[in-house]
Order: sequence, then structure tokens, then C-alpha cells
Amino acid sequence: YSIQLFSGQFGIGDSISRLVSKNFIEDSVYFYFETPNYKVQLGKYRSKIEAQKSLREVSKVFKSAFILKPNTKT
Repeated sequence: YSIQLFSGQFGIGDSISRLVSKNFIEDSVYFYFETPNYKVQLGKYRSKIEAQKSLREVSKVFKSAFILKPNTKT
């Protein structure tokens, strides 16, 4: 699981990525392009419960943050 913080333009995404890297040091920050937007995601959590704990803190700053379920191919 991961938490998506932003989806949109490069400049804003880059700024958010840097801000998150400084303030949420214990988690991995991912900044990448997925057509047509740049995305900023936080963490690689083993369980949804771990992601929910981080989401509580993150949502204080990023009101629209949400949890992404990992892709599982069977």
C-alpha cells in the first residue's frame, strides 16, 4: 500500500516531493510521471493498517491524500 499525495503539473509535484522528503523522513517518497500527470506517493506499507496510521498524519497537511492498494496480478 502507498499514499497518494498529489497528481498534476510537474512544478507543483516537484515542490511537494521536496517538502514531503524533508517532513516525512521515515517514509519513501516517489515522484513519477504517469500520463497525463506527475504523481507524488509516500511509503510502501505492508498492510492497510500501517498505511492508515500514516494517512492520519499526512492528511493534516494533504487533505485529499488517499491510500492506494497495490496491484496484485493472479
